Amino acid sequence: MRWGLIPSWAKDAKIGNSLINARAETIAEKPSFRTAFKRRRCLVIADVFYKWSRFEKVKIPFLITLRSRSTFAFAGLWEQWKEPTGYWIESTTIITTNPNSLMASIHDRMPVTRSANRILRQQSIVRSFCYVVWLRRCAAT
Repeated sequence: MRWGLIPSWAKDAKIGNSLINARAETIAEKPSFRTAFKRRRCLVIADVFYKWSRFEKVKIPFLITLRSRSTFAFAGLWEQWKEPTGYWIESTTIITTNPNSLMASIHDRMPVTRSANRILRQQSIVRSFCYVVWLRRCAAT
């Protein structure tokens, strides 16, 4: 699984370098994400993530985790793209939203997340999402 979504219609895989995040507010309308949003949603399992913040001229990484240190999931999208050589590349992106009060002092965006316990309790989420565990694609839906 490659980080940075490569839409199926892309002429070059390099487009994925600029599609590492998808804004929740515009995801359904943007051509780069529209089809994956309709058909290829996923959950990316994690226990931490980094957000970078700029203070004056220095970029500082912040390690973000749940207070309980438990596992959570990012809402994401995945896509398949066929190289000119015939090789298939699977790629993914994380869905982001406006920050909550805790994240706002660090960054102007944050990933859409769900706790592992909440995912297991909500059967509709389990049925409608494909799990991406450690960035490996599961069976297509």
